[in-house]
Amino acid sequence: MAAAEKNAFEILGLPVSLAIDPAEIESAWQGLSREAHPDNAGSGDSDRAAEINRAREMLRTPGARLRHWLEIRGREIPRNASLNDKLMTQFSEVGALLAETDTFLEKKKAATSAIAKAILAEEEFAVQKSVQEKMGDLKSQIDGIEARFPELEADEDEAVRGLERLRFVEKWNAQLQDRLVAILM
Repeated sequence: MAAAEKNAFEILGLPVSLAIDPAEIESAWQGLSREAHPDNAGSGDSDRAAEINRAREMLRTPGARLRHWLEIRGREIPRNASLNDKLMTQFSEVGALLAETDTFLEKKKAATSAIAKAILAEEEFAVQKSVQEKMGDLKSQIDGIEARFPELEADEDEAVRGLERLRFVEKWNAQLQDRLVAILM
């Protein structure tokens, strides 16, 4: 953890624990944000408000929370994680789905008439369904790693491996989320 970075758990008044309920993070953030907001009659502090917002971002997702937790402990976070066979297979699947979705989005963009759009409706439904199913699978994996947070607190080496996996899975999920939004627009 960089010297200028502070412990996000402490900033939000939360216990330093991976297994903290995300609702607790949001509740702590909301309460402190209200107090520190610069528009708060006389008692607002824009620097403090920014610090509180940064702390929330550090804890908001399982991957960010795990990374910050490891940094607090002085663990070196590998920059480049290796893909095991299972992740490599998923990488291929997600890559193919992203390519398929991008191809569909180009067709959708080119379809300017009502008839052209109607012709794409079935394909749109199929692509949307595939994206949502893969996102559901990735979300299950994220939830599975997050469910292991109590045991990861006792094994920092395993926590680092969990972070490596979360990096990929959360990134892929975000990429698919972006494509899903584009499909729905």
